[in-house]
Amino acid sequence: MEDVLKTYEKPLSENEPVICVDEKPVVLHEDTRPPIPMQPGQVARRDYEYKRCGTANVFCGIEPKAGVHFTRVTSTRSSPEFADFLLSIAEHYSAAHTIHLVMDNLSTHTRKALVGHFGKEDGGWLWERFTVHYTPKHGSWLNQAEIEIGLFSRQCLGKRRIGDIATLRRQAKAWNRRVNRDQITIKWKFHKKARTSEIELLIHAVIVLASVSKEDRLAWGQKLIETSRYASCLDQSCHQWDKYYNSSDDPVLDERRRYPSEQPHLLNGFRL
Repeated sequence: MEDVLKTYEKPLSENEPVICVDEKPVVLHEDTRPPIPMQPGQVARRDYEYKRCGTANVFCGIEPKAGVHFTRVTSTRSSPEFADFLLSIAEHYSAAHTIHLVMDNLSTHTRKALVGHFGKEDGGWLWERFTVHYTPKHGSWLNQAEIEIGLFSRQCLGKRRIGDIATLRRQAKAWNRRVNRDQITIKWKFHKKARTSEIELLIHAVIVLASVSKEDRLAWGQKLIETSRYASCLDQSCHQWDKYYNSSDDPVLDERRRYPSEQPHLLNGFRL
């Protein structure tokens, strides 16, 4: 996590751009009956039935601080498609010393994908153009490309039905031109300092929730467990602390067990 957050703190640089990439699956739908267009005093209408026309994949990439967007529609998210997408990014930053690439741990996000598609020499050269930063397991929310996918889903796809990949490509290209023209940036607010503060509060929360009864924990901490980005870590830690608290003879722990109603104030500062 620290490596990704440190990368995000790098200043905007033409020599070392920071690019985040991810994929989005898209289901292609087609209307079975012609929709009724909008008329004065009446909204547009469409039938609830639709025909499924297969799936497609959209590669989404963004340089968050510069507002440079990369959108590529493909039939699959296979290794060759991913390799071609990285090649287009490398061509855009041909003068850069290195390109910082943030992505998740998908099986195709490897050097092997590039070597298998372009050959050992060319694929190896292309991979070396990037300095890769993988998000941690179950930490894909750290990838700012997730925000880019959200923008694409709302602004380009919306709730309409797109029935073929050719139409999807046209719409994606039009959206990509607009956001690059407007230089839409992302203001990332989760930094190393904020992360450290949140982890400290999380430790307090684990101690508090684990030191009280199961009923009190559900009453005080359910919202925390459901909404915290560290939910799985918190829930697992509570079970581990349960064993320790119930078996330890530490007088401090005995004091916490004796007066559990005084403990919830430690949760007040945790940001939900």
